[in-house]
Amino acid sequence: MWRGGSRNPQDDIDRVYSKMAFESSLRFVNGVGEKCFDSCVNDFSTTILTSDEELCITRCSRKFTSFSQRFQRQWAGEFDEYVARRRSNG
Repeated sequence: MWRGGSRNPQDDIDRVYSKMAFESSLRFVNGVGEKCFDSCVNDFSTTILTSDEELCITRCSRKFTSFSQRFQRQWAGEFDEYVARRRSNG
């Protein structure tokens, strides 16, 4: 019998993969927030963002998100090619 949490090892693998994906997403969002805040927020004399700061944060977060999406598409394509090569080689 499989020693994981279920009888089907694939269920355990899927559960671990889902947790890793969720944690990765959280790290990305937190990282973007921190980088954009550090780059864009300069005036600490008030608790309200200036219009320039808001615009900077919007542009910064869009740029990070766009890059991440392009990177994921590229990585997925290369991974698919790798898997296809492995299958064809035996």
